[in-house]
Amino acid sequence: MKVVGRHLRSTHAPGDEPRSITLDPSGDEAAAGAVELEALYRIAGLTAAHADEGNVVTAVLRLVPEVIACERPLVFLYKASSDQMHAHDVHGEGVVSPMSEPSIVRRIFNSGNAEIVNDVLADRDSDTVLTEGFGGRQIAAAPLDVERGRLGVLAAVNSHSGAFAETDLRLLTLVAQRAAAMIENAQLRETLDRQTQELTGLQRLSRLLASAETVDYAVDESVRIVSDLLECEMTAILLYDEHTNHLVIHSPVAGKSDDDMEGLGISLAEPSLAGTVFRTDTPLLSNSASTDAWVGDSLREAFGIETLLVAPLTSGPRPIGVLAAVNARKGSFNDSDLRFTTLLGARIGGVIDASRARVRERALL
Repeated sequence: MKVVGRHLRSTHAPGDEPRSITLDPSGDEAAAGAVELEALYRIAGLTAAHADEGNVVTAVLRLVPEVIACERPLVFLYKASSDQMHAHDVHGEGVVSPMSEPSIVRRIFNSGNAEIVNDVLADRDSDTVLTEGFGGRQIAAAPLDVERGRLGVLAAVNSHSGAFAETDLRLLTLVAQRAAAMIENAQLRETLDRQTQELTGLQRLSRLLASAETVDYAVDESVRIVSDLLECEMTAILLYDEHTNHLVIHSPVAGKSDDDMEGLGISLAEPSLAGTVFRTDTPLLSNSASTDAWVGDSLREAFGIETLLVAPLTSGPRPIGVLAAVNARKGSFNDSDLRFTTLLGARIGGVIDASRARVRERALL
């Protein structure tokens, strides 16, 4: 059986070009074919039951050891925004590998060629992520290819027999082909769901733009809307006070009582994540906020901050404050959260500015 579109490789020594190999036609072809069909049947049956990317990846990771005798299956997904490979195992997402550094996984991703490397340490692109992070001695890996590009790499680490064979690579390639389609479908569904969520949120804020009569009402309704849309424990709005040169928390704070927030603010005279967002009109996030020196101790203690996303509240030439989302329920914030919160911040800034204008107009009557 030929694997279409794949150049299968054997182990090679440092500095040597890999040798092309062909699949061994000997052996029990009927048994091998049955194993391949069973593998395809199992992964095809997972499509409908595992709709999101995380569940798809978990299902693929559980399947690989059932069809290939290996110690550890891995899925490496490429993140273009950071130019990094994010490694997933059965315990979740863990090690991050920069594409700027040589690695076997990077080579397979860039070339699109499935490979067997039965001596990882001797490989010219051997790296500590694979050898130390995952204890890799041998690896069989295949790219996760879809029509619109390459999503990552599927890998089996350390053969139970001491070396991977051509049959292992053939089976892994078949699994990778199906897995890539499933992951792509999950990503497209998640993108569509997120776009629908964004549109709904922006429509709700647009209606608020025409109805918010006071700043208190605008803030109250805005944090309620944002809390519904962002998967985080708390959301807060901090408005700039030019008299004190502080960003001051404006009640209510979704997820906290008003008494807990009394008097809390951030001085713009001191370095901080929120202050930088306000001054530069640029959203920022910190997924290690519990130890991040740019997150103030008073706010960290008051909110129990572990992850933090801050976006500017824009209206006119400069921000009027910032929108803060605290502690992502999924464990970390990502670029999609950053983009979405930036859209919300721009709309909320307009709502608050409009409500301030109505207050000023009523004061002139």
